[in-house]
Amino acid sequence: LGAMREFCGQTMDAEHWYKEVIGVADDSIEAWTMLGNMKLEREEWEPARKIFERILLKQDKRDPYALLALGNVYYSTAKPDKSKPKDDKGLKRALEFYTKVLNRDHRNIYAANGVAMVLAEHGRL
Repeated sequence: LGAMREFCGQTMDAEHWYKEVIGVADDSIEAWTMLGNMKLEREEWEPARKIFERILLKQDKRDPYALLALGNVYYSTAKPDKSKPKDDKGLKRALEFYTKVLNRDHRNIYAANGVAMVLAEHGRL
């Protein structure tokens, strides 16, 4: 139900349904991931970070999607924009997560792209 609501643009309802699933099945990686993705789409970086870290800590420390999502969170919060300079520490953290994914699956194009983005931010591409 949450995914259908989200598809229809009813994100508050979708979030409610994801939380309902989590309330019944706290170990549902799918529900946690869907909720985390909603936070990413809204650029709610800190809640998204906490959700994906939770997946890694409590459910599957090698979950490639959660690792990739955390790389994206750190990259998104570290890249420079008009209001803030580049955060090298955050970019390094993003690179660590992308590299973890690539170490487990060297053909993961999303992680490879993440590495390329970080290298480009450092002027190394």
